[in-house]
Amino acid sequence: MKRCLLFAAAALALAAGAPALAHEPLGDEIAALSRRIQAGTAGPAEYLRRGELFRLSGDFAEAKADYDRAERLDPTRAEIHSCRGALLSDLGQPRHAASELDRYLELRPRSRDALALRARVAMALGRAWEAVPFLSRALTVGPATPDLYLERARIQAALPGGHVDEAVQGLREGIARLGPVVGLELYAANLERGTSHAAMTAGGAARARVAPSAPARGATAPSAPPPNVSRRTARVVTRVLPRRSAAAAALASPIVTRGPYLQEGTSSSVIVRWRTDPATDSRVSFGTKREQRSFHADDATLTTEHEVLVSGLSPGTRYTYAVGTSVGELRGDDGSLSFVTAPPPGTSRPTRLWILGDSGTGKDRLARAIHDVSGRAASPFVRVDAANLSDELFESELFGHERGAFTGAFAAKKGLLEVAEVGTVYLDEVSSLSPAAQAKFLRVLQEKSFRRLSGVATHPFRARLIVSSRRDLA
Repeated sequence: MKRCLLFAAAALALAAGAPALAHEPLGDEIAALSRRIQAGTAGPAEYLRRGELFRLSGDFAEAKADYDRAERLDPTRAEIHSCRGALLSDLGQPRHAASELDRYLELRPRSRDALALRARVAMALGRAWEAVPFLSRALTVGPATPDLYLERARIQAALPGGHVDEAVQGLREGIARLGPVVGLELYAANLERGTSHAAMTAGGAARARVAPSAPARGATAPSAPPPNVSRRTARVVTRVLPRRSAAAAALASPIVTRGPYLQEGTSSSVIVRWRTDPATDSRVSFGTKREQRSFHADDATLTTEHEVLVSGLSPGTRYTYAVGTSVGELRGDDGSLSFVTAPPPGTSRPTRLWILGDSGTGKDRLARAIHDVSGRAASPFVRVDAANLSDELFESELFGHERGAFTGAFAAKKGLLEVAEVGTVYLDEVSSLSPAAQAKFLRVLQEKSFRRLSGVATHPFRARLIVSSRRDLA
């Protein structure tokens, strides 16, 4: 079944235009296939398809069971080996995955997706030299994608012995075949710059060590400096020799200088923004498993300010994600970044929110919009400017005070938490609170109650809390 390999090699597919999709919810199709199987109208193809969907949703045991059922119905079906190979690759068993894929390729030697996945399995086994022939075969047996050329070039550039020229030549062949693709042109240029730099470095070092200036007529050639003497030529060699090789220069990645941030999230989509230096294309890789980000959204526009729409998400679901380029991930590759989509429209659940963003990005408007569309819209929306709230005023402003609590307290006063009732308290720039104020506010959140300054009665805290900051406090 070709779909098993299409999903397993999803990270090899590059969209050359505007932001592209992510994935469709899988539960409905699994349910439909299960009904057909229970009705007795399904064959091995349905078992393989359901097993594939189980694998994508992370239910590997059910996926294996469906593949075994398909094999019992039709032991000669070649696609069983490809699906098992993809499953074993996901399970981190590259040796067994390689065996299954080799059996499949004996029966279907011109399967581009199987060849591409077999190359990745070779890399997982630490056999980079085996991956290049598989990718080269994949590029000759079917429609090529930019990612196949990029994958092969990255491997070639990192091989010992220097294969950068072969990598550049392969990228140029891809550009000639596919037309101008930003990712291919950018990486080829990086490789060529690295090769040129390495050649200049080697030449400069050779000149410094082998071809010193000839002494003037009648002068005596200087003797070699003792080890503790640093002459100009020796200093030049010291600066030139440690510079990185062509392969190292080619593999150097851009860096993320700001972000990533999430904006305008819904039950089925979210916008991811970040900034890089230098300009690159954009890719967001994501998935429902921490170490398995099988889907991606792309934008081929070369920019330092990245904004990618990720759509087709399931409501109320946690996703891990990473941002980067078509060449590789730059931030979140360790599974540390995640988000949860909103619940389906019409449902509600109590939650606290943290809005992260620079000054002027509309944090206040977003907090107000969340309040206005929630079930608390009829209750007060109270904004607290933490940046202008001193420790002396913190308790009085938020919790209120009783008469005589301090000099000038001629009457009791409600605090902002009490004024909010069951509405929303928006604490702007929460990072500005002192540690002492943070500890007092944390107690309110833990106990869900507070007392006025110098007061005895306990007041419940029933409002929803929204906080914001310019800095990432995680």
